[in-house]
Amino acid sequence: MTMNIERYLPAIPEYNVPHAVIDFAEIRNPLEHSPHLTERMKDKKGTTETSLIYELANLWCIPKEMIVVGRGSTDIIKQIPKLFLCPSDFAVVPVPTYFGLLEEIPAHQTLEVQVPGIEGFLHTPEFHESLLSLIDQKRPGLVWLCSPNNPTGVVIPLLQIKEIAYHAAPGIVVIDEAYQELVDPENTESAIHLIENLPNVIVTRTFSKAYGLPDIQVGIGIAHPQIIAQLQNDELARPVADSLVKASAALTDQEHIWNSHLLMKQETEFVWEQVQSMEKIEMGARTVSGVCIFRHKTKTLGENLLQEGIKTRDFNLTAGLRGMNFVRLGLLDHEKNILLVNALRACDGGDI
Repeated sequence: MTMNIERYLPAIPEYNVPHAVIDFAEIRNPLEHSPHLTERMKDKKGTTETSLIYELANLWCIPKEMIVVGRGSTDIIKQIPKLFLCPSDFAVVPVPTYFGLLEEIPAHQTLEVQVPGIEGFLHTPEFHESLLSLIDQKRPGLVWLCSPNNPTGVVIPLLQIKEIAYHAAPGIVVIDEAYQELVDPENTESAIHLIENLPNVIVTRTFSKAYGLPDIQVGIGIAHPQIIAQLQNDELARPVADSLVKASAALTDQEHIWNSHLLMKQETEFVWEQVQSMEKIEMGARTVSGVCIFRHKTKTLGENLLQEGIKTRDFNLTAGLRGMNFVRLGLLDHEKNILLVNALRACDGGDI
């Protein structure tokens, strides 16, 4: 099943920039992977999918039968509409969102629901009630949520996710939690905890963000055992052996996850406070994940930031942000974030 994903995929304009550029366009852990990774890999030789699943089950205190691993969370995500969305069904998708699942869903089966930007893209009580009403009316086969959100960074409260899953049943509710560890390192607010009583919930995770291992391509699906049994099919690509070793070694350093969380929280709050004193620069949502969207109140921001040595990703053509002139940034370490703030100040004060 294929579709045109231009309505979701952000454009990356090309500009002629005469000096070095800091890349804020990609979202990554500025601390990268655990400093102990190489050393701890020595004790993890021979790691298998089964042993990695056992380790994840112990970390999250859930049965191993609730977990599947694949070659990246995208491969797991792609299986979901193939297995659980009938041709006559709809998928309800609050936007803006990560487009990963949506490239597998035809446009005529997708019901986009605009999260109000005027409220900082929060799932306000009013928006939440309207979403529940739509779900009750349309009875979708699939509901797609991204929390923490990419690109806005906003977290959907766990109680709201629980109510959405209850109203959507027996339809499947997918929660992409790629950035969960960066906002909730103890996983106390993860939708994983809903699965025992709401078997229509699927949660996806990755080692590419908080664990700082984008190259190993190990993704995780967490769901009711009956759903996991369906996801474990011949079409699901499997991680390579070396990737399993690195993933297992990364799990042993939860202190690194805490340090990454604290850094992102500190840096997001720092940048938020700095932007509040600017007249023309707006931060679209207040988050703690390090995933942020910005815009200039009257003119385009991305090109001018690039001229200041800051590369961003343009989301002006993306569903949910179309025509709003937002760019997305993934915050880095404090030194680089100071340079970002200085560039924003230059755009704020200059005639752009």
